[in-house]
Amino acid sequence: MLHPRSTRSTHASRGGPWSTLVVLVVAGSVIGSAPRVLGAQAASGADEPQSAYRYRADGRRDPFRSLLARGVDRPGIDSRPSGLPGVMIDETTIKGIVLSGSTLVAMISGPDGRTFTAHVDDDLYDGSVKQITTASVVFLQDVDDPLSTVKEREVTRYLRVPEGSR
Repeated sequence: MLHPRSTRSTHASRGGPWSTLVVLVVAGSVIGSAPRVLGAQAASGADEPQSAYRYRADGRRDPFRSLLARGVDRPGIDSRPSGLPGVMIDETTIKGIVLSGSTLVAMISGPDGRTFTAHVDDDLYDGSVKQITTASVVFLQDVDDPLSTVKEREVTRYLRVPEGSR
């Protein structure tokens, strides 16, 4: 005795002459309708070119602007002020922290290899020194990303002891 499922699958696999006819009728109606639509547009006098699509931001970001290059372009090292005010926080390395009287002073190395002394509230190119501890320096960095709601963030740089001096 044959199972009903097996008889259905054999008919479906064969397809039969009617399945081919149905496919041809559907394909013919789709292909045949395309010229009628184009002919109807031409008959209505639509010789004018369609206007190009224009993106309206409406407060949203431009989807074609890179997310990696956000914010204001920074000037090169040559056009910055000299000394510690010309050093960006991302370019700093903490070389040492010393106790001068009762205050801690950080020794910060810039991108050109020069070392500067920094106290609390000293200005850098894109922020200032917020706090100096015996193991780290905390900076307040200005955020210049127009899409960010945060205007400044804390960046902590730690004092690293060379491996050979332990």
